[in-house]
Amino acid sequence: MRILYDHQAFTGTSHSGISRFFAEIIGELKLISDVKPIVKIVFSNNHHLKSIKKQGVIAIPKLGPPRLMPTIASQFNKVNALNALRKSNFDVFHPTYFHNYFLENIKKPFVVTFHDTAAEDFPEFESLGANFDLRKKTLEKATRIIAISECTKADILRHYDINPTKIDVIYHATRFDQIEPKKIESLPEKYILYVGQRGLYKNFNGFLTNAASFLKQENISLVCIGGGEFNAEENLLFKSLGVQNLVQKINAESDNSLKFAYQKAFCFVYPSKLEGFGIPILEAFAAQCPVLLSDIPIFREVADNAAIFFDLNNIDSLQNALKGFLTEANRQEFIQKGSERLTHFSWKKSAQQTLETYQKCISKNADYQQDTNQL
Repeated sequence: MRILYDHQAFTGTSHSGISRFFAEIIGELKLISDVKPIVKIVFSNNHHLKSIKKQGVIAIPKLGPPRLMPTIASQFNKVNALNALRKSNFDVFHPTYFHNYFLENIKKPFVVTFHDTAAEDFPEFESLGANFDLRKKTLEKATRIIAISECTKADILRHYDINPTKIDVIYHATRFDQIEPKKIESLPEKYILYVGQRGLYKNFNGFLTNAASFLKQENISLVCIGGGEFNAEENLLFKSLGVQNLVQKINAESDNSLKFAYQKAFCFVYPSKLEGFGIPILEAFAAQCPVLLSDIPIFREVADNAAIFFDLNNIDSLQNALKGFLTEANRQEFIQKGSERLTHFSWKKSAQQTLETYQKCISKNADYQQDTNQL
């Protein structure tokens, strides 16, 4: 079986959750006999791509305005992918994002992976390039859809008129349990860890506003990794809450460094209003870090009983949840639960389920061809 993947997730960023996801799945599929993943990409600076495509990738030069060369590289990669689509020397196409440039050129089955409904539930995302009509058309035309959780599947059905029988739920995973931690010297003695972007539905400001009195009372810092430097609005918030000396932005140069940050944290907090899955939860489990989560359905689905949950709209709920980790016995209980929960997720399992989705596509296409030939 030959599976064709395009450039979309690998062109615009050096690191992203979506590019990591595809790199992990493709890497596992390469280990299965009779399966040949084909990654059609020429220009990329993506870190995750390096693990699955050793040859033929050219680094995007840094020339002119910041977005100029990546835009040019993306257009070149799109032409390269279209050439491969027209040749049809593959069995299933799996585009790595939602731009539907390929719809008029595809003659084989294709699969799309749906990650979350951030663009649908937060219209502000339109300014970031998310387009409802584009996603709608791609989902309708897809042979099959992969949702990364049951909650995500429900969200798809909430926003789009899609036959639920063509959606397969396949979970994400992590390899954090397999890597060695690398020490970060600049970490404070006691801190809560926050990982990733902080805007919109991530609810960072809301969490900090409700947690500020706890941080000051217990003299616990809040360490943020990822998501860019603090902006003027955030710095004003820190000052108004009196926590400007307790909130720090620290860079983790690798997953090894990030694992160390998880390991040494008082707890990891994920206060989002919406997510499609939540790989950082699994990373925290793997690093034996207690997990504190907003009480939303997707986090219940992923973490089950291995985390402490808090009500997004109740300051007392958050304060009590934080206090739950002050007792070492409670911390150890949830660390153990996290280790047990982690065993439910693996990239090998995800890749095998993805292969089954591809096989369904081929079977459906064969049935269609047979029906057409009989006309």
